[in-house]
Amino acid sequence: MEKKKNRSALRMLVLISQLGICMMTPTFFCVFVGQFLSRRLNQELIFPFLVLLGMMAGFRSCYTVITRFVNLKDNNKYSSGFDAAEDGNSTEGRKEESNSHEMDKLDSGRK
Repeated sequence: MEKKKNRSALRMLVLISQLGICMMTPTFFCVFVGQFLSRRLNQELIFPFLVLLGMMAGFRSCYTVITRFVNLKDNNKYSSGFDAAEDGNSTEGRKEESNSHEMDKLDSGRK
């Protein structure tokens, strides 16, 4: 029981750090590109536009990370794996549905 509590706390810590990285990376990238372009082209309006663009890209990436995390948590993807085989959600059934998935191609080569 304590292991599940520790896992959820660690997952939340990972989610928070991932959100920080997802928000700051496009923002800083656009700040540096905006400074470079505004100096190079002598246009002052490029910098604020790119900063706003970077912030919007950061918010969008944070939104997608949160929605994926919530969907995974709702679908019980964090189960031990034994329940998935009993429920009929095993990977064997999914292999037939998606022939073009890269992991399926790798799995078929191993057998």
